[in-house]
Amino acid sequence: MDYSRRIAGFQKRWNIDVDPSPQSGLPAFRNRVLTCIDSGPASFVLARKLDDDFGFRLGIARKPTSSIGGLGGLLLQEHFFAGTSIYGVLAAQQDLAQFVYSLQVLLWILEEAEYPDMEALADDLREAVNATPGIEIAIAHRGSRVTLYPRGSKLLDDALVNESLEMLQDFPSAQRHFDKALNLRMTKERHLYRNLLDELRKSLEELARALLKNRRSLENNRAGLLKWVRDNGAHPQVASLLSGLLSHYEKYQNDAVKHGENWSEVEVDYMVYLTGSFIWLLLELDETD
Repeated sequence: MDYSRRIAGFQKRWNIDVDPSPQSGLPAFRNRVLTCIDSGPASFVLARKLDDDFGFRLGIARKPTSSIGGLGGLLLQEHFFAGTSIYGVLAAQQDLAQFVYSLQVLLWILEEAEYPDMEALADDLREAVNATPGIEIAIAHRGSRVTLYPRGSKLLDDALVNESLEMLQDFPSAQRHFDKALNLRMTKERHLYRNLLDELRKSLEELARALLKNRRSLENNRAGLLKWVRDNGAHPQVASLLSGLLSHYEKYQNDAVKHGENWSEVEVDYMVYLTGSFIWLLLELDETD
């Protein structure tokens, strides 16, 4: 259920003036995330003493607990999730980007500690996002990893970006490049976008190599890839459309990215979605083979 849209609709019907910006939605989103953690991995965090790792990763000063003699080493330092630096840092964050970064660090720590319910946690976090107008965050779950990305169009992100990323689990080289491209996009650093576009090309190139079982470049694999698409059940017109798109994709990568920086910022998200659509189609055809 899309609570975010329902809430926005209710506010509009009742003329409730609410700032829809992400920053204004942070308090409610922060509370929902803390509830998700408290009802999910909090006990795991306490049992595994992951609070120390979280504090170390973020460089947070905390009260020393080392001692010699007496009972100091036997005393329980934290009985409740509310007493951890994880809770303290997340609850105190007033900046959305810093909050998301702190949450991502926690998710990395849970992954490394092999928390068994990452899928359920990812679902809970998606519910928190969907319930909070103005918060545009995509939650990508694959295996034991949960990654947070800035979201553009929800429909496009869910179908072309997140789903493609999850489906690439069986193609780790392609997945690594696609994941790196998305992380570069998340930085919003324009000087990194050339690398981002190059990582997108590499992700598609590695997927083509895996499907065709060779090490040719994307350009040299185009004819073989189009035959593979037709042989795996694509309609001839879809194969023809893909042929044209791949041809222009390669030319763009060569002219604007590989041999120069003749690209504009507005093209970056389009190329993310276009690459995602290529990947999605190829993986769907591979699954139905």
